Amino acid sequence: MRTRARGFSKCWRSVAWSIALAVAASNAAAQHPAPEELTPAQGPAAPGAEPAPESEPAPQPPAGAPAPQLPPDEAATDELIGRLLSGGESPEKDDLRWLYSDLEEYAPTDLVGKPIPAPALPERGEGSRRVWDPRWRRFAVGNYILTGVAIAVAAGSVAIPTSPDRWRGKNSFDESVRDAIGIEDYPDGQIPRDISDVLLSLTIMNPLLVDSLVITYWYRKSDDVATQMALIDTEAMGLASAIQGLTSGFTSRERPYGRNCGKTIDSRFDDCDSSKRYRSFFSGHTALSFAGASVSCSNHIHHQVYGNGTADAIGCVAALTAAGVTGTMRVVGDQHYASDVIMGAGIGTLTGFGLPWLLHYGPLARVESGSNGAPALRLSLVPVSNGLGVGGQF
Repeated sequence: MRTRARGFSKCWRSVAWSIALAVAASNAAAQHPAPEELTPAQGPAAPGAEPAPESEPAPQPPAGAPAPQLPPDEAATDELIGRLLSGGESPEKDDLRWLYSDLEEYAPTDLVGKPIPAPALPERGEGSRRVWDPRWRRFAVGNYILTGVAIAVAAGSVAIPTSPDRWRGKNSFDESVRDAIGIEDYPDGQIPRDISDVLLSLTIMNPLLVDSLVITYWYRKSDDVATQMALIDTEAMGLASAIQGLTSGFTSRERPYGRNCGKTIDSRFDDCDSSKRYRSFFSGHTALSFAGASVSCSNHIHHQVYGNGTADAIGCVAALTAAGVTGTMRVVGDQHYASDVIMGAGIGTLTGFGLPWLLHYGPLARVESGSNGAPALRLSLVPVSNGLGVGGQF
């Protein structure tokens, strides 16, 4: 009897210990839930606190569909952004809102500032129109003849025979400038010569393409003014080229590098063996560059191509500066003497400024009241001794 009571007591004691351990484990689980059951706003429940109301369960994906998962980097980024945005007010929080919100609703901070919108590209005809002043003389038949003859003379001047012994004299001014800035080693002067070629192209194309075609014709949609400007540009530069071609052909001055042909320069080199060697006076690059720059300045003065006085003045100064660099590079590259460049700059400036003023804009070219500014060629029958003849007036 005593043995049975002792066994029953031992069994009851084991059951009591099991119940106590189960209750302790349940209390521990209630006070410390698993990490996946916590939300960022939840923490361990305080002892004695009422349990939080249960939220509605999140919608579950259809049976058999794989659960959507973010890549590790994106998940970490979203978690970091969520924690920063849930914090207090700070510049970093405003910066994140700027990145992750509508720009129209965002109030910029001192750190970021308001984004600068990209400017829209100009459109055809967007600029204010330009109108030809009726007092100015338009390009007429006489101007077409002058321009055509000038271009023909410039092209034909290359056929003028040169005389190697006509002008080989030296002077102290040219020699001192050559010694100061000239590169006597001909191959080393290739870069300055290339620079002068590029700048020559830019100063010629600027009045024709930029001033006339792009800005006046396309942007301002002023076809008439653009046409007149392009014709006057061609007239001025054509005349400068004709004067230079004739002068260089007949004077036949030897270029500075010519004295080195057969010495430091192979006499069979093209620049030594061609007529180019004896066409130093005056510089064609410089003359054409200054003619293009000067006629561009004339365009800006009379037509306000850029529409702003300061901008037009800057454009004019920039063009003349490019022409000056062109002439300087001809001396540095041992292609011309300083006197060649000075004469070229003078002729180019005179034709670029003077010809438009004399034939189109100046007081000597003023159009009479009531005229359209373009005197037309008038043909009529004129009696002569043997019958009738045709006469013209323009």
